Amino acid sequence: MRKKILNLVFGCSSLIALSLTACSPQKEGQNQSGSSKTQASTPEEAKNLINEKLESLKNKEQKEEIQKQLSESGDDITKLNKVLENVNLQLNLNNEINNLQFQYSVKGNEVREGSLANIYADGIDSPNDVFVQVKGKDEENKYLTIIKEVKPNKAKGEVEIKFDVVRRGYETVKISEKHIIKGFRTGDDPQRIFDQGINKSISNPSVIKAYIAKSQAERFASDNEDYIKALSRQLATKPGEDVSVESLRKRAGDSKLRKEITDDQYKNSKDKFDSLVKEKQANLDSFDNWLLKTFSVPLYDKDGKFQGFSINEGSQFGIGPSWIDSAQRNKFQINGYPRTILNEQYLRQALQTWHIEFANPARNEYIDENTRKREIIPNTFTPTAGTAWIMDYALDSTGTYPTKWYVGTNLHVAQALTNETNSFSIARLQKDTTQITNPNQLASTGYDFRIEKFNFLLGKTKKEEWPIKIVYTATDYLSKDPKDYLDASHQDFLKDKQEFADFAILEIDFSKIKSGNDDAGNYYFSTYGNPGAPEQFAANLRKIEDDLRKANGNESSLKIAQSNIAKFITNDYANLKGEHDKVEFIAQDYLHNYEKIDRPLDSEKKYDGDSLYAVGWPRADLDYKWDQYADEKEIKNKKLNYELWINKDGQVSIKNNKDGNWLSYVLGYRTINDKPGIVDAFISAPKNGAKFHEYDGKQWVSVGLNYSPKHYAPFGGSSGTSIRNQNNQLVAVFHSANQNAGAGLAVAFRSQGYDYKGIFKGDSKNYELPQYDLIYGGGKDQKEGASYREAMKKLYESQNIKTYLFPNGFADDKVPEKFKFSK
Repeated sequence: MRKKILNLVFGCSSLIALSLTACSPQKEGQNQSGSSKTQASTPEEAKNLINEKLESLKNKEQKEEIQKQLSESGDDITKLNKVLENVNLQLNLNNEINNLQFQYSVKGNEVREGSLANIYADGIDSPNDVFVQVKGKDEENKYLTIIKEVKPNKAKGEVEIKFDVVRRGYETVKISEKHIIKGFRTGDDPQRIFDQGINKSISNPSVIKAYIAKSQAERFASDNEDYIKALSRQLATKPGEDVSVESLRKRAGDSKLRKEITDDQYKNSKDKFDSLVKEKQANLDSFDNWLLKTFSVPLYDKDGKFQGFSINEGSQFGIGPSWIDSAQRNKFQINGYPRTILNEQYLRQALQTWHIEFANPARNEYIDENTRKREIIPNTFTPTAGTAWIMDYALDSTGTYPTKWYVGTNLHVAQALTNETNSFSIARLQKDTTQITNPNQLASTGYDFRIEKFNFLLGKTKKEEWPIKIVYTATDYLSKDPKDYLDASHQDFLKDKQEFADFAILEIDFSKIKSGNDDAGNYYFSTYGNPGAPEQFAANLRKIEDDLRKANGNESSLKIAQSNIAKFITNDYANLKGEHDKVEFIAQDYLHNYEKIDRPLDSEKKYDGDSLYAVGWPRADLDYKWDQYADEKEIKNKKLNYELWINKDGQVSIKNNKDGNWLSYVLGYRTINDKPGIVDAFISAPKNGAKFHEYDGKQWVSVGLNYSPKHYAPFGGSSGTSIRNQNNQLVAVFHSANQNAGAGLAVAFRSQGYDYKGIFKGDSKNYELPQYDLIYGGGKDQKEGASYREAMKKLYESQNIKTYLFPNGFADDKVPEKFKFSK
């Protein structure tokens, strides 16, 4: 059980101090405290002193609170002296309030000139959106702030906030403040438009009951009508404006909807696509709606022949939440659930999942005129964090614990490992004390004694001697380039861009950990525990460090120490014996086996299918379950710490501790109408917002099967989260979170492909959802050599290495039958 500590004193702020005296809070007015005596000898003396000081309290609520305490204390001198202390502290606070300064943050953005220009005032409607901190170390040690209310003014671009300034350790000693934060964007927040246009009577049981009775196709039809109206409204420049696609296409210049598509192409393609969809019962939305959703759209010539796609050249916009994902829930609590392990699968997954961090040189904004590069700031490093998870390990023929391990994550996380990386670290939960918990029983990385951290210094060591490297990236993994799917007139947009799935595999070789230290005296391997950990935990950490350092020069002792470190950090994964304890990969995709994941919305209906589990390590910014008093220290340092999140919402699904969760009903990503949560990335999300992914000096287009998990869109750091089913089978890796939608995207490890009933088939062009397997390879649309198995075969063919997933080696004929495609 988490301990509630009220009188906390702590160090430096995680926010940059801001001088905001020009917009200081509205004050209540000063008071004089009268007698300074703080202790009385008799009840009568105490009451007289309290009543005397009450005369100085001008605030009605403060006075009533002290009078209540006085009444409840009777003649108990101890209680009366406590009331006397409280009234003295209250008077001190009232006197000091005019001298206090505050620093403000809105949705993680520090308030300074221009910092709020892209944030709508209309979208700030929760106390969780605003953070206020007392400036000055001494003052900060005395006072904390609690946000009580926010009132946006969309016309002025302002937000009025009300907050209490509270004396630390004394919950009743407080004063209420008001402050107006200016500089927001004016007008309607597009997200608010979704709330108004889509969110039906989400708490009305009759509406929900009628919706449950519909088929998936019928649900899509009713949801999509409202969704398209909301999307169109976002494009309006004035009330009542015609925002039909036809009208939006008539706008001039950059205001024209999908200006990259010519009028002839639009005319030839719209009716042809819509008629083919209807004729073939393809369950795809209309051409116009795909345009509005910023999907890639198919183009046809005047004879109705498929010519290729046009990809959206602008930014993705307007991906809103699903009303049914939010129904009977708090819309601010649908992005996941913090610091909780609900059942055995979540526990299993949590113990196999790491917070991983890379430290690279920080750089100045100044660009060297000769090299055109930003200068490195000496001895200063910038961390990049993500989530990684144990996937495989090399078998050790000597019988010692394996030291070569393979962990999965996103490419955009792994690419932080560069030639300049100074160090990397792993934080994970300790297996002996981590258990299934009640909600919110865990803490963040800097405060939970169950979390242990391991740091690996790379520094000036030769890269080939590093204990970490990237062994696989899902880049350029298909036989066709993305431009090959485009109409000839649109191919320049994807010129020199190739496809990728946001997945990479790191090799961590503990046998390469060095036992000594660098020239500056920094150890190559070090461990860190958190305050409050049992002494045995600290002793275990010291032992693996000491054994490594004592082994310096003794090869046999060094190998034992390295093996023990591997065993310790991996939570003895290699020796797990239970069914489903170790991961394997799912052999089918959910597009072709949708009934396995299509859980009825009626929770009373029998369901024998799969459920999905996500466990990641996002930064703590969006935690909505903290106690403002007991967890105040963690709240203050939330930008410095990470915490475990799972794919549950804060009100409904969290009560189901038997299962995981399922796929989202969000429409902004959904490719096939009657299959919520199924996403063809090339059609629905080829880029993240306005940009293509950048890696290795190139831009990359997202292509492949994706899933959109329900109730999982945490803050940064969750990238790399594995999506598994109840059998610990790996399904996908999470790579993009959309907090506005309460959902995100995860790329599937395996796709059986999909031909869309031939709708995208022409004389010279043909598009199908590609068939591939990122682990085993062999998909008909996949390049030879573009899988983890084949990458390992190339790396270690001469060394006869075998792994847990590939105990017979990496040859083509060693692929298990269930992972072979019937092409």
